[in-house]
Amino acid sequence: MSKSKRTNLTLLLFCAPALIVYLVFKLIPAISGIGYAMTDWNGLSKDFDFVFLDNFIEVFSDKYFWQSVWFTFKYVAVMVVVANVVALLLAVAIESRRHGKGIYRTIYYMPNMISMVIGGYMWMFIFTQVLYYMADNWGFTFLDHSWIGDPRYSFFAIIIVASWATVGYLMIIYIGLPAAFISNFLSAMLRSTGESRVPVIYFAISVVLNIFLDLFYVLVLEQGVSGAAVATVISQYAAAVLLLLHSLIRYRNLYPSAGELRPSSRDISDVFSYSFLTCMQQSVMNFGILMIQGLVNSFGVAVMAAFAAGVKIDSFAYLPVQDFANAYSVFVSQNRGAGKPDRVRKGTRSALLVTVCFSLVLSVLVNVFAAPLFSLFMDSGESAIIEIGKGYLRLEASFYFGIAVLFLLYGHFRAVGRPAVSLVLTVISLGLRVLLSYLLAPELGYEIIWISIAVGWICADITGYVIYRKGKKGVPDEENNLCLPRQHMPLSNG
Repeated sequence: MSKSKRTNLTLLLFCAPALIVYLVFKLIPAISGIGYAMTDWNGLSKDFDFVFLDNFIEVFSDKYFWQSVWFTFKYVAVMVVVANVVALLLAVAIESRRHGKGIYRTIYYMPNMISMVIGGYMWMFIFTQVLYYMADNWGFTFLDHSWIGDPRYSFFAIIIVASWATVGYLMIIYIGLPAAFISNFLSAMLRSTGESRVPVIYFAISVVLNIFLDLFYVLVLEQGVSGAAVATVISQYAAAVLLLLHSLIRYRNLYPSAGELRPSSRDISDVFSYSFLTCMQQSVMNFGILMIQGLVNSFGVAVMAAFAAGVKIDSFAYLPVQDFANAYSVFVSQNRGAGKPDRVRKGTRSALLVTVCFSLVLSVLVNVFAAPLFSLFMDSGESAIIEIGKGYLRLEASFYFGIAVLFLLYGHFRAVGRPAVSLVLTVISLGLRVLLSYLLAPELGYEIIWISIAVGWICADITGYVIYRKGKKGVPDEENNLCLPRQHMPLSNG
């Protein structure tokens, strides 16, 4: 067996336990739950009929459902802010102390060691006895309320109890944030040197360790969710330590000296600019998708269901293309930093050829198997939805090369230090999609939405190519594939 095959087998064996657990306890039950939700099964009978969306229509027509949705929204909005802010402040306060860290960690972590039953009795005693005693004897009249029975105050009681139970867990997660930062930073550094497999191996070790520690803390020590948090933090630090040792041994020269640890204002500005523009790109993308989904919903349940299933198939189908683009981006950045424009030029041609050929093969496969793919999400009796979905899938699949090229352009411009161009291309792609859909679909039908998606891809590709070619003009041949001004090029030894 070759070395590469042995490595792949080793990685597969490392991932197998996590994949099996995820498949058995997460994926299969989730898919089964979706299927059962579309039947009239009562949970006991052996016989049931497929009712599709009738259960959902009945739920959405119930006023109590919307009241519960509003209560849940308020709870999530308040709880997320309160729990995370308090947990972050506690984590910072504890880690900033020189003495007594273990004691304070234990005190704040103690609520997670108490069972839910005991915690419930304890808080019921506080709300029904302690607070009233404080109001009557200490003059705290603002506590003289029915904290559990009055809807005006029960919400705050729930927030208090939930925060008490959650803050310790989140505090541990925040304490583990440095490990996540170190491991992701070193992983990116190793990938930039060409060692893409090493981070995967160390993260696989971390995942396996996390699984065993989860079982130990949850089943043996009976620490529940908080035990899972401790297991996660330990696993994160294990990955960080492995990556740190590997990089120190193999790439000591990449670590800055004491004098180089002071970042320049330009470096800080570049990091902030890249991060901000990348975040903006993702925000624009998600906002555009939401607007399209809103328009699709106006065409009824059948179109909505077909579009939802089609998007899932789309996302899964061109996932490898995104990985091609990520690998290409790393390749360009590596050779740009090494001052090897010839390799960038050859790599760009190879990446374009491989990506486009793969997307064309993918287009053929999706067109041929459109119906079987939709049968994974829809019952065979839903012929109208399947027909709409096949139309969507076959049209989009015919233009997969457009999204493939667009992903390469995103990767290229990020690699050469021009993330603003990636943002512009995203705005063009989604902007045209939204504009054409809202202008034409109400009059010409939902098929215009499908067409507008492909039009957005192609127009963004053309724009990206024009910007790419424009960046090469006026730059010498040995630099032209980097698309950068001369002052950004590394100096030659001669």
